[in-house]
Amino acid sequence: MYINKSVSAIATILVILGLVLGYLTTTGTKSQLIRLIDILVIGPLMIYLGWFVLSSHNHHTSPALGIPHITAGILIFFGATTITYNFRNYIFQLEDSGFF
Repeated sequence: MYINKSVSAIATILVILGLVLGYLTTTGTKSQLIRLIDILVIGPLMIYLGWFVLSSHNHHTSPALGIPHITAGILIFFGATTITYNFRNYIFQLEDSGFF
């Protein structure tokens, strides 16, 4: 799979920005199982799909999926925020339960 260096840099920045914002915006309640699914499945899947679209040779859309690259960037960003948001809340719930 080929990916342009500038596209790779942008995707990396989106992941880092998403991770930071996901960490900073943590509140709310969910079951711990749902959080683990978000951390281990949903977030990584969103990042993978976004990265897959960005790795296409077309500069505007993925020929295989017809998804605009801006949508791929959004997937990467929200995948990263999903991971950190849910991970932070998972840890907070463990602390509140006396596990730590």
